[in-house]
Amino acid sequence: MAKKNDYSQYLKQTFYGLIDRLDLSDLRKDFLKNRWLDQVMWLEGRATKERNAHHNLRMITIIGGVIVPALIGFEKGNQKWQEIVGWSAFGLSQVVAVSAAVEEFFGHGEKYRSYRNTAEGLKIEGWQFFQMAGPYRQYNNHSEAYTIFAERVEQYIQQDVQGFISQLTERQEGSSKQTQETVSKNAELALENLNEQLQLRAQYEAQLQELEAEKQRIQAEKQQWEQERSAPQQSNNEQVAQGDSDGQTDLNSAVNFWQDDEEDRDSTSLNADSVQYLSTNEILAKVKNNPISRNGTAPNQLVETKQVSTKLPMCGVELIKKFEGCYLKAYPDPLSGGLPITIGWGTTRKRDGSPWYLGESISQQEADDLLIYQLETSYLPDLMKIPCWGELNPNQQGALLSFGYNLGSRFYGSSGFESMTRVINNRDWANMRETFIKYRNPGTNVEQGLRRRREAEADLFLKPYT
Repeated sequence: MAKKNDYSQYLKQTFYGLIDRLDLSDLRKDFLKNRWLDQVMWLEGRATKERNAHHNLRMITIIGGVIVPALIGFEKGNQKWQEIVGWSAFGLSQVVAVSAAVEEFFGHGEKYRSYRNTAEGLKIEGWQFFQMAGPYRQYNNHSEAYTIFAERVEQYIQQDVQGFISQLTERQEGSSKQTQETVSKNAELALENLNEQLQLRAQYEAQLQELEAEKQRIQAEKQQWEQERSAPQQSNNEQVAQGDSDGQTDLNSAVNFWQDDEEDRDSTSLNADSVQYLSTNEILAKVKNNPISRNGTAPNQLVETKQVSTKLPMCGVELIKKFEGCYLKAYPDPLSGGLPITIGWGTTRKRDGSPWYLGESISQQEADDLLIYQLETSYLPDLMKIPCWGELNPNQQGALLSFGYNLGSRFYGSSGFESMTRVINNRDWANMRETFIKYRNPGTNVEQGLRRRREAEADLFLKPYT
């Protein structure tokens, strides 16, 4: 701990001495000490704490993961010794599980890399400012370069805060999504249980009706038997003969009446056996497969809809590669000199959404695949929202893809892109070349390069597609 404090104190004193020697006003020197240097020292301290926590937890997980199998496979010693070893293995396995869970929950490794990256970026920015190098080479003294330095420092701090908020938001969205899935699954299970209960209830009611009918039949037979027993034999015989004839007639009438009634009930009502209990997914599937029109009947034919192509225009991809450099090793952003770290064809995020770090590298195939993935998932969906996108040919789509990759995929309808939006809406292709060339940042050191790119995009847009 003393060694760490000694280094921090040394670093702080060194920077204090350097700041005091700069040709700046006392007020600006105080700003440097209380803003830039304070932020550097804080990030250094946080990075050290997160690194120590990450290393300790990972060490426990790795060593424990090696020892536990060895303890489980240990079979020497008496029964008491075996019991001690077994409980030791159990306790150590719990420690390993808790260590891994704590590391996963708090993300000490990710926090350490983020703090360290920001701290190193701020220190690099400070050294360049002290030595009037890099982006400050064009200024004569520190007083002239101070304003630019202050802006770049605030950009670093703002990016660090935005990164933290982004990670927190992603975790909250993941938790909310998991909760919604759990609620949906529980609701579906509850609906299935309700359907089963309703089906069992209908079966129970049908069985009760059958028992009631059987009870009435037995009572009728009992009454008839008592009447036959109390009547004289002769009269009984005559009544039986007469009853057989009359009973047959009444029975036929009753049967006819019952059959007519059953036919009416079959055509106008449902019984328990005919009810079909469906799950939520089955109901949605039946509605989807059997659409109902406004008058309550199924339509005779499907309405033909226009299909919008979601295919990535490869001519636009090739145009992007022509003007975007491909670097297989991660490098700092040319504008900020630090974040975001970039790699390949200008990619700043991995497939899982995590950032790149200095020192990482990829192959050419991985760079090409990552560009295609980024275009299909982050750029093409926004471009397809342009109303006439489906009417454009692949050359026109490819030109707008390159334009969006350079200036942002949501340019259509956005502030600053009124001319491009108006030309696209009006299908005014005669003025498309002039419109493309407007977006070249006139008066900057990148104007010539952007003009060449805009002209190439215009050539591709106006090229006939065969």
